[in-house]
Amino acid sequence: MKPRPAGPFLQQPDALAAVTRQAGQSTIEYLVVCAALAFALFVPISGDAASPDGARTTVQIVLNEFQQAYRNISHAISLPN
Repeated sequence: MKPRPAGPFLQQPDALAAVTRQAGQSTIEYLVVCAALAFALFVPISGDAASPDGARTTVQIVLNEFQQAYRNISHAISLPN
């Protein structure tokens, strides 16, 4: 098969460079969003009343809640009928 000719946009001199810059911009946006999520998950929350030292990260809070839920479920399963 013969390759199709490029459309009129890609035949312009700087069109391919513009497409490449756009792809690079989306990579930067992805990195910024990932960095913001990592920051939000791993920065300690000060003044946490449930923590003895007063600061836990969001990840620690979520993991502690999963542990408590597992304890509750295993306790409920172990009860006699």
